[in-house]
Formats: sequence, C-alpha cells, structure tokens
Amino acid sequence: MRTVLWIILAGFCAFAVGCEEPEVVQPEPKRADDLLTQAEVDSFLAVVEGLPGQKLPAPLPAVLLPAPQWGRNRTLPISELVKEEEKTLRERQSIDWFMSHVPQSRFLKRALRKEQMTMEQFVGLYLALGISMSRAHLPADRDLAQVLSRGRRAIAALKKEEKTTLVDMPEEQAYYIQEQSGWLAVVDRASRLNPVHPQNLALVRQNAEQLNTIMPQEFTRNPLLEFATILDDRGVPFQEPPGQESDDRIVWSRSRALVGAGSSGDGESRETDTGR
Repeated sequence: MRTVLWIILAGFCAFAVGCEEPEVVQPEPKRADDLLTQAEVDSFLAVVEGLPGQKLPAPLPAVLLPAPQWGRNRTLPISELVKEEEKTLRERQSIDWFMSHVPQSRFLKRALRKEQMTMEQFVGLYLALGISMSRAHLPADRDLAQVLSRGRRAIAALKKEEKTTLVDMPEEQAYYIQEQSGWLAVVDRASRLNPVHPQNLALVRQNAEQLNTIMPQEFTRNPLLEFATILDDRGVPFQEPPGQESDDRIVWSRSRALVGAGSSGDGESRETDTGR
C-alpha cells in the first residue's frame, strides 16, 4: 500500500511539473543590421503614442556624435585624444549605455507593459530605426567602404602622433589636426550605416511620415553632409617648381591675354587678337 502511495505521489509531482508554464524568454533587442518588421515598427509607434504628447522621452542622448571639439590648450598627446574619443564613441553604440540614459517615467513603463516590450527592446528599436533612417538619407553614390578605408588611414596617422600636443603646435598644424579629427566621427557613422539591412531602408521610407514626426532631426538628414570638407577633399596642395616661386617670373603676352567681355554682362572671356 505504501509503495502504491509513493507511485501516486511521484506521478502527481511529475504531472504538476509538466504543467508549469514555460519560462518566457524575451527576444534579443534588434539592431540596424537585423531585419525589422512592420509589426515591430507599429509596436514602437504604439509605445510613443502612449507617452505624454505622443513624444519620445526627453532629453535623449545624441546617437551620431559630431567631430571632436579639441581645444588648443589640450596637453594630451594627439594619440591619447584619439583613444579618448574612440572610447566615447564605443559607449554611445552600446544599448546598455543608452538605456541607462533614457529618462524613466511611469508613462513609459505603462506603455511598454501594454506592448509587452522591455526597455532594452525599445531602445534597440529606437537605435535600429534611427540608424536605418540615417542610411536612407545617404546619397546612393556615397561609397561607405571607401569612406571607411580613408577614415581608418587618417585615424591611424593621428595615432602616430604620440608626443605631439595641440598646445605646442603652430596654428596651421593644429588646425589641420582638428580638421582631421573629424574622421573619428565619420568612421563611427559609416561603420554603423554600412551594415544596415537593405530591407530596413524600404521599411523606414514606408513609415517616413510617422517616424519623421517623432524621431530626432539627426536621423532625418544626410548623416555625412557636415563632413563634406574632408570627404570631398581630394586635391593636392599647389606647389610651384623650384625657381618659379616669384610672380616676377611669369611671362605675360598681350596676344594671349584673357580679357572680360566688356559691358555685355555675360561673364564670358575672350583672347585678344592684336593681328586684326
């Protein structure tokens, strides 16, 4: 009898364990290189609609950081300034870092519960949609692989300046270093834009009207436009041949001179012909 009782108890326990609800495992937060779905966009928008004024929590940290603002009085070597900036850029790419800087409110928590979404998933969608929107605003002829290659070479050159400091540099050299530091921001942006899933571009374009209303302006414009100076600077500095540095050596011939078109106002030039 006792043996039968133990068998019954064992069977009951096994049945009870088998009937327990499975543990819910939340999916990983999405990134820009993951394929986003319309359902995820709808869920993200629904969370925002549940917030005061139907606006994102504010203030939110910037995602795409500008070029470093290194002052002329910085005494760290250039290589250390580069490492310092790279650390800041890596932090800004972290979902955990960003999540810790999102303003919390009971409205946000309630909206997330309603959509059965975690804060990590919400931040992941925010970043993935934002980067995808930025990628959609990039001109089609901008070769990101080439941008990354040029940028990494420029950064490698800056890292070689292990003893040089801005405070000790001549003005022109310091200006050049400050301009080249823009490559840090360019490489950061290009490395985030390059792996965006192609179908995400179509998705954010389809939802552009709603996304442009709620997302920050940093996602609604060409993300590399402000760096056109260094991106499109392919010229070689002009240098006159030895012995030809003086204007006094320039040979001038009236028969080959270019003169304005006079009062016609059309801005054209013509060569004079003294033989007429």
